Amino acid sequence: MFTGIIETLAKVVGVQKENSNIRLTIESEITSELKIDQSVAHNGVCLTVEAINANQYEVVAIAETIDKTNLSSLKAGQVINLERCMKMNARLDGHIVQGHVDQVARLDSITDNNGSWVFSFSLNKPSKLIVEKGSICVNGVSLTAFDVSDVSFKVAIIPYTFEHTNFHQLKVDDQINLEIAYNKFSIFSKLALYYGIAGGLLIFIVIAQIFSDKKIFNYLVKGLVAIIIGLFIFHTLGLGSRWYISGNAPWSNAYESIIYVAWATMLFGLAFGRKSSLTIAATTFLTAVILAFAHQNWLDPEIANLQPVLNSWWLLVHVSIIVASYGPFSLGMILGILGGWVAGNLSGLFSGTDYIEGLQADFDPYLIQYSIIKTLVFAFIIATVPSYHGYYVKGGSLEVGKASTQSVVWTIVIIVIANYFLTQMLLT
Repeated sequence: MFTGIIETLAKVVGVQKENSNIRLTIESEITSELKIDQSVAHNGVCLTVEAINANQYEVVAIAETIDKTNLSSLKAGQVINLERCMKMNARLDGHIVQGHVDQVARLDSITDNNGSWVFSFSLNKPSKLIVEKGSICVNGVSLTAFDVSDVSFKVAIIPYTFEHTNFHQLKVDDQINLEIAYNKFSIFSKLALYYGIAGGLLIFIVIAQIFSDKKIFNYLVKGLVAIIIGLFIFHTLGLGSRWYISGNAPWSNAYESIIYVAWATMLFGLAFGRKSSLTIAATTFLTAVILAFAHQNWLDPEIANLQPVLNSWWLLVHVSIIVASYGPFSLGMILGILGGWVAGNLSGLFSGTDYIEGLQADFDPYLIQYSIIKTLVFAFIIATVPSYHGYYVKGGSLEVGKASTQSVVWTIVIIVIANYFLTQMLLT
């Protein structure tokens, strides 16, 4: 495994054909640090060191590797990018790179922007796997793709990367190695679609139950809820994967914060909507909308290093609780919209006992009100706790103390008022 951060440049000093294979002799300043059987990425292609002689070493590319990469076009004297395999206890400065090239792309143009360069590439085979603002490995270099289509993409190169890799030697029509395998997962963009479909269908079916008592609707509702729970499990695993890969909690940048809020929204929707399929349906659709916003062009889904200021266990807890509170706040919003719609459009369909029995938990406005208050009270509580925490961590500074005190007082007032009205509603 590699990171896409080029360690050094090396020179090809020999290219020898061996049946269907190619043996490359490489001259590098790190040769003395290599050992036989070690994996090294050459222009992004993982090859095994087979022989070492002074400041040179040899690797062999087999037919399958040659067919998928640009190694067959290498000539003596060319400069290539080198990276040794990553250490598990080291920083991950780029992104996870396997060294397994997916295809070769052609360099179409180079634009000098007076301080940076934009390289435009066209794919040899159309692909839907490259993600806008997602990580991509070009000749072994970890970069961010933009202006992505099924047949082309662009990358921007800063001066340091331009000078310390072989990008400064690339010419129009050159063939480059491309690894896009990691982007195949794209779990959160897919979840946005699947959440949206499941939530929309569940809303439609639950509303259809008002006008029909057919058992098929009950089965469909239970099936869709089960699917939504499955999607939530994948959502959780996706966040866990980002945490495992980066070593940082998955709310360390704007993109991760949004997908974490989506996760928290779905979590509280499932927790507070156990008796209301419509609540789960509305929450699922809202989660889809939140995830869709996470994949707009202004957000970068790349897994990056944690900013030093965030490298604190207490701050991890502080931020996680505050950001998680956005979930029940969002849920309270969608329940408020739902409650208003129910009260305004469905209250005349039933009357008396039949009204409550016919609507059940899904369309009972009193139960929806109860869920709204319960959800918002919980949201205010978990949003307030970090205020106390931040006050003590900051050493009890006056400014933070004032903000924390005001937050706590207003939260207590709201909780008391909400609980009073909730109690009166339940008593009547």
